[in-house]
Amino acid sequence: MKEIHTFLDVNSFLEFVDNTIRNHISSAKKQVELKKLSEHINARINDDNLYLGVLGEFSSGKSTFINGILQKRILKAAYEATTASSTYIVPSTVFKVITTFIDNQKISASESNYDKLYNKIASLAPKDITKESNIFQLLDLLTSHQIVANNVINIIIEYPVENVWQKNLIIIDTPGISSGTETGQSHFNITKNIIENVADAVVVLIPSEKAMSKSLIEFLKEHLKRFLHRCIFILTAVDRISPEERGTLVKYVKAQLQEKLGIKTPEVHISSAITMIPVSKIPSTMNDEWATWQNKFIDLKNKIFESLKRQRNVIISERLSYLMQNLVVEINKELVAKQENLRIEESILKKGSIQRVEDVINSLLEINMNKINLQKSKLISLSQSSISSYEVNAIRACEKIIDEAGSGIVSYESVIEPNIRAAIEKEAARYVASLNDNIGILQTFCNEICKDFIKQFKGNYETFDTLDVKIKAPSLIVNSIKTPSLEFKASKRYVDQQESEGKSGGNAGAVIGGIIGSFIFPGFGTVIGAALGGGIGHSVSGDSLTERQKNLKNYSKNEIKLFFGTFLKDVEGKINNTIKEVVRELTKICDNHINEYEERVSDTISKHKEKEKKLKSQIKVINGLCKKCQEFKETITLTEIKLNQI
Repeated sequence: MKEIHTFLDVNSFLEFVDNTIRNHISSAKKQVELKKLSEHINARINDDNLYLGVLGEFSSGKSTFINGILQKRILKAAYEATTASSTYIVPSTVFKVITTFIDNQKISASESNYDKLYNKIASLAPKDITKESNIFQLLDLLTSHQIVANNVINIIIEYPVENVWQKNLIIIDTPGISSGTETGQSHFNITKNIIENVADAVVVLIPSEKAMSKSLIEFLKEHLKRFLHRCIFILTAVDRISPEERGTLVKYVKAQLQEKLGIKTPEVHISSAITMIPVSKIPSTMNDEWATWQNKFIDLKNKIFESLKRQRNVIISERLSYLMQNLVVEINKELVAKQENLRIEESILKKGSIQRVEDVINSLLEINMNKINLQKSKLISLSQSSISSYEVNAIRACEKIIDEAGSGIVSYESVIEPNIRAAIEKEAARYVASLNDNIGILQTFCNEICKDFIKQFKGNYETFDTLDVKIKAPSLIVNSIKTPSLEFKASKRYVDQQESEGKSGGNAGAVIGGIIGSFIFPGFGTVIGAALGGGIGHSVSGDSLTERQKNLKNYSKNEIKLFFGTFLKDVEGKINNTIKEVVRELTKICDNHINEYEERVSDTISKHKEKEKKLKSQIKVINGLCKKCQEFKETITLTEIKLNQI
């Protein structure tokens, strides 16, 4: 028999697996799982024993079959379903029974020393044990007494072997299929674990008198279908069936295995294990066939042994394949995770966030300054276009006041000027109100610009968790526009001049009128003439009323235009100063953050680049592992094929 090592360097494979688990699997849980699989395979490779599982329903002849394999009576046939634990029959030099009970008490007993075991069983079944009971009778109680058996977790029977081939054969009597319905799930778990993880091959015993029961088929189909290729199907106690019926029975069992379990070419053996157990006398009914059945059983035993050796290698290759499949899954997970991390790192390094802080800030500052200057231009343009309407309204109000004053314009300083001033200040106040509304919009806009700047800055470095950027938007105060002082110097000068010229004309007229009156009206004519002459002189000197109103309107209009022109320059100046303050504040933020973050960003970028480099290296290594895993998978698959062909 060629060993698996002939086709596969198992040690190199397991060394590769262990290194991969240790260095490239990040999940601690998966590390433990994979390591456990690897250690299990390694332990099985270094274990020369062959493990034969024996599975069957109650009354399928398990005990008799095992006794037949051993060619001595070790296990007692039970009259009811009792086997609730697994029983390992292990070759040794002396007979010994090692029992583990459900209270975790473990007792070892031999033919000469079994007092502890006796006392334990006596405490469980005092009525069914006698003082004369020996180790073999105690073993019978452990395996066939309902109460005692239900208190047992595991039994190991060490027995002396005579045949060389038996020296590395371990037989495992499973709890069975229908034993203990209340704890059936527990029994199934024990059986499944033995078949899946311990046994190299499993003998499925089918009682000839109740072949292929529904419960057996359902158990095999539902729970052990994955392991049917490890099973050897044996009909027991076929000696009880007439020779004519044996062929029909075998065909029926094969058909059931094909139809119900999907086994393409099932191999079914017949046996009579009882013929292998020493007896004092051969039953008369079997005199003719006793030797034939013995020979058949010996042939069957040899086939089982060869199957065990072959299956041992196949199972190791299957477990290697299973381990590799699990390893590949985890390696691919690691590869995907590292590729995603690399994508993130590359994305970080490709974004603007990897620029120097100064470059980032200057770029953001330029963008936001352009926005602010655009808003400033809109505001100045609006202030220029809107002021003319308020200026026109002020001029019209002034002209109306002068017209309505008539000759009363001589009372300019006390009456006319205050009224004109009030009208102009009213329009100026309206202009200021509209401007302040727009200035408020600018203030809000500037604050929003600052917040947006901060948002952009933080967003630009959002991938740099270590920066912990903390920025507070500045509070920008845009001073409201106030009405400038209003003076009517030219208008007042003109009115004063006209008033002065009027007084001079009156004095001259009074002198001339007095001279003329003295000639015309001697005595009192001088007084009358002076009065009349003064009035006439005052009336004919200076501009006419219409001309004076017109001139006063022109002087006032010019001063109103000067007022609003000066006002507009003040508005533009305040807007410009506000924008300068915004620029100063943002520049201050920029300078502060350049000082605070430039070195940190540079360090962070270096770390990201180093991480990117490391990830690329790791991905390269993992890709190499994937290639190596694929090579191992192909070798293992080829090994399985070759082992199955042997």
